[in-house]
Amino acid sequence: AEARWASFLAEASRALAASLDPAVTLAEVARLAVAEIADWCVIYLPEPDGRVTRFQVRHRDPAKAPAVRAIREHPIDPAGNHPVLEVLRTGRPLLLAEVDDRVLASVTEEGTHRELVRELGLTSGMYVPLAARGHVLGAVAFLSSDPARRYSESDLRRASELAARASSPRAPRSPWTTPASSPPPSRRASPRRRRPARSSASSSGSTRSARSTSRSPGAWTCA
Repeated sequence: AEARWASFLAEASRALAASLDPAVTLAEVARLAVAEIADWCVIYLPEPDGRVTRFQVRHRDPAKAPAVRAIREHPIDPAGNHPVLEVLRTGRPLLLAEVDDRVLASVTEEGTHRELVRELGLTSGMYVPLAARGHVLGAVAFLSSDPARRYSESDLRRASELAARASSPRAPRSPWTTPASSPPPSRRASPRRRRPARSSASSSGSTRSARSTSRSPGAWTCA
């Protein structure tokens, strides 16, 4: 497994270095995520006016394309409790090891947002910062819709490694200037698993590795 991951990271590094266009690089991150460690992936970028947008959304199931487009356009309240807001503020990765119906109800907005997340599927999730030169520029969500796949701390470390490959001084500037910091030790997480890639549904705008904060998701909304 470690040899396979090392090989994947080497391939990812080559793919991410192939373009100087940050939009292309971020789209490639989503493609690589869905190919190896997620059923769907969301890349979040903060805007100068304080909004946070889903710059890229990609799902491994092409049939989910309408839901992918819809959730990409769904607004995120910058004063709300979406978990990505904490990641952007602190620079710390965040793990939702298991998302059951009760947790799903507590981490999604009632109505359209919750229904879209149900349609796309969410059983486990990881939120990882995109940081360069000590500043948080955005975040990536690696999300599982497979009940057999529960993310663990080791998965989170791997997701952070992939995000670090995409973070560079040429990445877009961000109003989130909080320095990325080393998080405290996390609580226990549940294990794990990976699945081979297929073609996927995606929607986009244009085209540091750290330990995690693993917490009860009751106050967050996600995806």
